Amino acid sequence: MYTTNNTYVIAEMACSHEGKVQLAKDIIDGAGEAGADAIQLQIWAVENMMAPTRKEFEMLTNIELSKEQWRQLVEYSRLKYPEMDILAFAYEHKSIPFIEELNIDGYKLNSADLSNPLMLEAVAKTGKNINLSVGASTLMEIQQSVDRVQRISNSEITLMYGYQAFPTRHEDVHLSYMQKLRSMFELPVGYQDHSDADTQSAFWLPAAAVGVGCEVLEKHITHDRSFKGIDHESALNPDEFGQFI
Repeated sequence: MYTTNNTYVIAEMACSHEGKVQLAKDIIDGAGEAGADAIQLQIWAVENMMAPTRKEFEMLTNIELSKEQWRQLVEYSRLKYPEMDILAFAYEHKSIPFIEELNIDGYKLNSADLSNPLMLEAVAKTGKNINLSVGASTLMEIQQSVDRVQRISNSEITLMYGYQAFPTRHEDVHLSYMQKLRSMFELPVGYQDHSDADTQSAFWLPAAAVGVGCEVLEKHITHDRSFKGIDHESALNPDEFGQFI
């Protein structure tokens, strides 16, 4: 998936689509026209993630896209931006068979799922590239998850570092940790930027990450940050994403 000479840039849609297909298309357009290497879609079924008694259940239900809507969006991206990969950020293992039907190019797993054998094994069995988020994981958890994946498949693994706060203060980010990860695990490393999108650190911090050898950058993108919707704090507008690239 990744080139050897260029940083691979992932446009993370997250939940910025607000449950609306047209907004999702606008975000795909923003990523495609900016020249992102991939658009990343968070695909899940809320009924498989949490009990209805959780306070987030209603909110997530309201923004959940149907399988048919996801098919429509993947087809839209493939037809309009054939050079842009499509990655799936999966949150629960029961959705993996459906995601496979979409013929996406790779997966991302949350740091919390590094200790979830159901998720690791389901994704590893696809044989596709896996980005493992490690910002909230111990070194032992990282090692165990890598070992589990490698016992099952030859999936290419990239370790994605990012401080788990929205937005992240630049003084909380320790980019040198990526060098430690590369040295310890001998795997490609990437950086997930969650800087305040209204500040210049949203640009210079990822650039600094490239300077210390990160091969993959993940950056949030939204349709309009001033809308102040879900996942807006760290998300660039489409025109800003072009500047970011």
